[in-house]
Amino acid sequence: MQTKRRIKPTHQLLLATLTAAATQFTDCSSNRQFSSCSATRSCPAMGESGEGGTVGSAGAAAGVGADSGSAGEAGEAGEAGEAAAGSGGEAGSDLVCTDPLSACGGSCVDLKADPKNCGRCGHDCLGGECDLGKCQAVAVALSQVNLMGIVTDGTYVYWSGSDSAGKTFYVARRRVDQSDEVKMIATAETRAEGLALSSSKVFWLGDGHLRACDAPDCNNGPSDFEPTARNCFHVASIATALFWSCQTDYAKNNGSLWSVSNSGSTPVNLEPTSKNPTEFTSDGENIYWLNSTGFNSQNGLDAEGAVWRLELGTGATTKLVSGLMQEMSQIAVGGGKLYFKEAEAEAIYAIPLPNGALDPVKIADNRVGEMVADESDLYWADYYGGRILRCSHAGCATPEVIAPGQNLPNALAQDAVSIYWLGGNPGAAPVQRIAK
Repeated sequence: MQTKRRIKPTHQLLLATLTAAATQFTDCSSNRQFSSCSATRSCPAMGESGEGGTVGSAGAAAGVGADSGSAGEAGEAGEAGEAAAGSGGEAGSDLVCTDPLSACGGSCVDLKADPKNCGRCGHDCLGGECDLGKCQAVAVALSQVNLMGIVTDGTYVYWSGSDSAGKTFYVARRRVDQSDEVKMIATAETRAEGLALSSSKVFWLGDGHLRACDAPDCNNGPSDFEPTARNCFHVASIATALFWSCQTDYAKNNGSLWSVSNSGSTPVNLEPTSKNPTEFTSDGENIYWLNSTGFNSQNGLDAEGAVWRLELGTGATTKLVSGLMQEMSQIAVGGGKLYFKEAEAEAIYAIPLPNGALDPVKIADNRVGEMVADESDLYWADYYGGRILRCSHAGCATPEVIAPGQNLPNALAQDAVSIYWLGGNPGAAPVQRIAK
């Protein structure tokens, strides 16, 4: 890659997610995997000693109830709870499962093939198949053209793309469970780079404009939310405000980071002296962003690359990493760590939060399309390798491949239970989803 060439950042989409703590079972289970029950090993069903002990239906939301019906109590579990072993645990009975089956919620299931209990009890593949204990990807939408950006609120997934000539841009949506049809909600845009969601609106960056319409169907059509957003490439909705980053003159190392209320007001320049701000993310209390390196007077790369934090409550800014001589792109926060990508090195680095570190730790070498993080894992798209990968915040010597065989996977989004991505750019490609 030529270092003197300006590379537009890949547009990362931000969606804050809450990951509920999964109920942990003892005896025939562990946090990640139920042990198989042989013909000679008796596994107690849920609620063995209690009168009630009804376990709620498996899912990946919050709200874990009482554990399995303790002695003499009703012990009803919450509506969800990912590790709760299926639904309908029968009180006061023993269940004997023959290899290779395991006990889940009063039934014997094959954890290597059951799409409702894939790899562990209660792990629902959400419409995908279960193959050797791993959930497989499922297409939310097929044959979408020149895909660009993606975002989800857990009910709908929205994406943007263009016509085959790359001149007219569109924004589309579909329910994540595919229970409706694909709907084009904006069809004649001059650009649609990046997407963001508030509680009531969909936002995207057009050609010098920040555009918006009412979610989910854009019934009144799109309009300019902010008419002066030139050279801006990344937008995110955080709490009750909208944020976007712009670059004025890349060679001169200048740019800006803007904010405005989701209801509309006069935009505020949060960082008027920012050096080439590219992408940013949030943990709800802070904004974190990357400053890409620029060029010095000899037309060589300078050492202005940095990672910054802005406290939403006070407006105070702190430089967490400095002196980076790289074009910076991709950022994610989760599990007490911040991750970023150096474009030239094609590597992912991690620093601890809240205060960063002098020497970031390299965790992977991949052509990263985009990355997202929740409280347990980092996920990213290996663009040329055609894979979606996962690595625990605690570390992993070899990242786990959760979706192999993809066609140039790029933009990523997430909700509490799934990872979404786009691929096959340019050309027609699916919008895909896989259970976490």
